[in-house]
Amino acid sequence: LDQAVNLTDLSGTVVFDNAGAVSATQQFSGLYPDPDSSTYGIRLVKELGADATVAFTNAASGAIATAASNAIMINDFNGANDNVSFANNGTISATEDNAVDLSDSTVSSISNDGIIVAGGNYALLLDGVSSESMVLSNLGVIMAGTTKVGNAPAAIHGELAASVNAISITNGASSSISSVGNVLANGDANSGGTIFLDATVASFTLNNSGLIIAGSEATASASAVEGNNAIRIADIGANAVSITNAASGNIKALGDTAIYLQGDSADITEFTLSNSGEIAADNDLIVLENVNGAVTRITNS
Repeated sequence: LDQAVNLTDLSGTVVFDNAGAVSATQQFSGLYPDPDSSTYGIRLVKELGADATVAFTNAASGAIATAASNAIMINDFNGANDNVSFANNGTISATEDNAVDLSDSTVSSISNDGIIVAGGNYALLLDGVSSESMVLSNLGVIMAGTTKVGNAPAAIHGELAASVNAISITNGASSSISSVGNVLANGDANSGGTIFLDATVASFTLNNSGLIIAGSEATASASAVEGNNAIRIADIGANAVSITNAASGNIKALGDTAIYLQGDSADITEFTLSNSGEIAADNDLIVLENVNGAVTRITNS
């Protein structure tokens, strides 16, 4: 079926633990019960006006898949007392876009110790995600573009809610965050960076001991492709940025820029880079925009 699990009118404490297989692998356009023909493996929907706390876990043996888009949708849990925590230790895959869509929800933590893969855009879609801090930990594989390798889509993407004051991403040793696309149309709004976030004025901290890569070395293009960045964070505003790339860390853009940071609405106040690993790009290693007067510390060892 193109809609495997649809839980609606949720309220209170919701615990979803999956250790088996959930598969939406046959598409039937317009099939009952959804007249909009939306597709998903698992969708959680909150009761209007209710409070809900969601703890979602996919165990190591869990496999959630869709042959279309949206393997998991947990949207609009954004009331004053709502909260979503998300943990994956198994496999989550969408042949098309959005392996995991947490848009417009208050998300306290995202952790991946397994595999999250989208064939098209966005292994993790985080549009409108709110909370005081957005914390993401990856000890596995997060990948986009496996079936659309000409698109260079973002693996982690979203314009965060204004309530987010701090963004923290950890990519552990032997872990990877990647876009395997190699060619980018400059006007493609779905592209722009393997990690591509609009911070909506928030600090950004990255601790990388693994691989963050845009492009595919097996099919590398002969020329740099504008916008094909490994890390692109926009609208940081008057906040600090700290990037630590450990000895085992590799940040690479087979296309344009390895690290692209924009203050946008205001100048970034502080930039700290501590690199003991490898940072490589076909074009620029690091581009900083709107950093007038920023305290800058760069250590390379």
